[in-house]
Amino acid sequence: MKSRLFIVAALAVCTLASCMKKEGSTTADSSTNAKADSMKNAYKAMSAAWDAGKTDEFDKYVSANIVNHEEMPGMKPGVAGINDMIIMIKTAYPDMKSTTEDMR
Repeated sequence: MKSRLFIVAALAVCTLASCMKKEGSTTADSSTNAKADSMKNAYKAMSAAWDAGKTDEFDKYVSANIVNHEEMPGMKPGVAGINDMIIMIKTAYPDMKSTTEDMR
């Protein structure tokens, strides 16, 4: 269970890290800002789907051929396994909510 939470946290960190402005960079062009805004919106939507327990919406944000290298025995591969994990976590912690404090 801890490895599943770690995977979700790592996914969130990677998503946020890719949205952050790099040190020493000057003005970013509009295409970079548009991409960052798109990634931020996708993260917000994924976070809202997580909070609501809407597993069907994760198909929009997770690659269909995702490989989970820390899959628990008996878990389905790919997005189906991710969806099962979300259901399991939301069943164990039904009131759990995620909070984004800073997204640059």
